[in-house]
Amino acid sequence: MCVFLNTDGAVHSVSGFSAAGGVIRNSEGKWILGYNCFEEMFISSC
Repeated sequence: MCVFLNTDGAVHSVSGFSAAGGVIRNSEGKWILGYNCFEEMFISSC
């Protein structure tokens, strides 16, 4: 069985709020699982 994981995320540079999400699909492109996450504070070491 072949699966594909697609992810994405974003951070607001002023507030530090961040969000991420993704989806796992099978080799036919059918949805298996999806997720999302929201964080109120993101601290970067850069």
